[in-house]
Amino acid sequence: HKVLSLYMDFYYRVKRINLFISILLFCLPVNLKAQSILFNHLTTNNGLSNNYVSDIIQDNTGFLWFATDDGLNRFDGYEFKVYRNTQDNKNSISDNTVLSFAKDKKGNLWIGTKNGNINCYNPVLDKFKKWKIESDITDDNPITVIHIDKNNLVWMGTYRSGIYRLNPESGKIDHWDFKLDDPNSISNNYISS
Repeated sequence: HKVLSLYMDFYYRVKRINLFISILLFCLPVNLKAQSILFNHLTTNNGLSNNYVSDIIQDNTGFLWFATDDGLNRFDGYEFKVYRNTQDNKNSISDNTVLSFAKDKKGNLWIGTKNGNINCYNPVLDKFKKWKIESDITDDNPITVIHIDKNNLVWMGTYRSGIYRLNPESGKIDHWDFKLDDPNSISNNYISS
């Protein structure tokens, strides 16, 4: 568990640095004259549930969504709304540690969590639908990255269990992982992008 914890810490630091660099490069002006760039900082002092953010996405209505270690945060430009797991509410998010996002053609948000659930948030109904992504290796199966393809299939990379594909219409889940005796299998079970 200590090695896993160290590896996850390293992964999150690298992801955070990559996110910062991407935002910085996006904000740089084409004309490289000496100009000052102003950054607004959003923290727990502004209502963010946790200062550790692993992913950010903007939905079709303009809300910014932040994946944190303490819930899913929606920012409307003024204040945060925090979504957390509620044991007695089957329509709540599955876990409070949110790792990854993707957006489908319908405007639904797909959210990967540390406990190995993929959540589909319907903004019209303000509800979550979830699927457990089972692993033969571990009880929890952190979903590190999500991609929605042109057929609306949900592809998920996990921390140590390979790649999964969910068909949301049928609920069918396919799985690919590294097999030592199969040269045609994926090369590693750790998927980060």
